[in-house]
Amino acid sequence: MKHRRSSVGRTRLILILLCIVLAAAMLWCALSLILRVGTYSGRTVGKDPVQEQTPVEPVDLEPTVPENSYDPAGFYEEGGFKRYKSEDTLASVGVDVSSHQQEIDWELVAANGVEFAMIRVGYRGYTEGEIQPDDYFVQNIEGARAAGLDVGVYFFSQALDEQEAIDVAFKAVEAGDPCPIYLSDSGDNPTAGSSSDCTGFLRLLMEDSRTDKLRSPVLYGGIYDPQATLACKGKVGQEVTLTFGAKFDSATTQPITATGTVKAYIENWGRSSVKSDLALFSSCGVDIVLAEAHVGYTTLEVFSDLGRDPREADIVVCKLGYLTEFHSAIAKRSIMALSKGSTNEDLKTLHYTKVPRPIFPLDDNFPYDAKANLIPKHQ
Repeated sequence: MKHRRSSVGRTRLILILLCIVLAAAMLWCALSLILRVGTYSGRTVGKDPVQEQTPVEPVDLEPTVPENSYDPAGFYEEGGFKRYKSEDTLASVGVDVSSHQQEIDWELVAANGVEFAMIRVGYRGYTEGEIQPDDYFVQNIEGARAAGLDVGVYFFSQALDEQEAIDVAFKAVEAGDPCPIYLSDSGDNPTAGSSSDCTGFLRLLMEDSRTDKLRSPVLYGGIYDPQATLACKGKVGQEVTLTFGAKFDSATTQPITATGTVKAYIENWGRSSVKSDLALFSSCGVDIVLAEAHVGYTTLEVFSDLGRDPREADIVVCKLGYLTEFHSAIAKRSIMALSKGSTNEDLKTLHYTKVPRPIFPLDDNFPYDAKANLIPKHQ
């Protein structure tokens, strides 16, 4: 009996040890998973989540983009604000205000360390395109100055539609404003999922005689059309007639048929996430980038590799919702056009059938109690 009890005791001890080892292993796996999740989500979980990240290979910056010259040691916190100070630079803390902030206690703003204010003087409306004064401008600028703050003013504007954006760009060129002026064909942005084959914005440019007065053709990027692109292959310098556009989106746009010159052709261009043949087709005062695949017009090389440097253009059009850092570095002015397409940002022009009504911004004038719609915070 003693021998049997001893055997049973050893067996129990072994099982207990195995359970402890198994529990330790599971705990280790759980901690490893938490550390990885914490790293990818941006949360600091564990002592050094950075060690879990894969090292990022350095890349060469676009030479026209100025390198940040700030000294990291110059940043510091004071009064709840991030500040910067170096031998030749002293940062100031400011606020940007408009009627959206309504009543402002400027004495309290100044007491909290704010040194200047940028105050909206007016804006151009989205729905009607009319210029409107900011109802709180006079009150804000008087209050800020009385509190001892430095002040500046700005006018908030956005283009209403494609034609207005084009008109603003041409008027700026005619006035001798610095160029290039960038226009965003935002409704047909391939990097946001659109088809990149909508031609409405391009058609307006090609039909505009003001392109004849530019130093060089409008630079347009671009149109997805495999057939039209490949039709340019081997024909650089030749005059051709092409039909392009509306391969996917035939609801908001129609194909364009035009005669022009093939200025350049690149096979298997690889500076985008997908490789594609590219052609530069010039017609009616516009140099159009034609693409065999859905490329994004995010870099300067999509133009310069085809022989057109956007720095030397008066007007550049990109199918983007916003300019990337490469385009922003050289753009002297940027204008968003609320154009048609799958990424149309003018929500009121879209035909919603499933959303409950009324709902902003599709509807404007309806009663709304903000407090009644607050979601309580979980305790």
